Amino acid sequence: LKISEEEWDGVCIPDYSIYTDEPFAQQLWNTYRQRWIGRFWQELGIKIIPIISGIAKDKSHTEWFLGTLPKEPPVVALQVRTIGRGGKKYWVEIQKLIRDTIDIVSPQKFIIYGGIEHESRLGTLPKGTEFILLDSYMTKRRHGLKKG
Repeated sequence: LKISEEEWDGVCIPDYSIYTDEPFAQQLWNTYRQRWIGRFWQELGIKIIPIISGIAKDKSHTEWFLGTLPKEPPVVALQVRTIGRGGKKYWVEIQKLIRDTIDIVSPQKFIIYGGIEHESRLGTLPKGTEFILLDSYMTKRRHGLKKG
């Protein structure tokens, strides 16, 4: 596997999205695929970064999704770059997902991909965890095209 030959500090596991309007079986399947690939890569010696994905329908959903992640990982990642999901309810749910992740998983660092362009929508981020907000590739690309 080529990725295992490269020297990365960490690699994000694939983000098989979990949408609230999907059947539970699909959400479970996508979570399983994320976890399986992450574990496989770990066995190859690759340092993985767990992906936090999905907005919970209820507390039990949050508990099984986040409860299947390792406790106190060095870093986790979340993407918030989806332009079409920018309503107020979405951002309230993202804020809750971030708090729940910190409460249940307790990561040392929390990468938020797309976080720079949506920083104002993230609200006040919890203390005690280091947050790293990144631009999304497409936002950088769009800005580059406008300048050219």
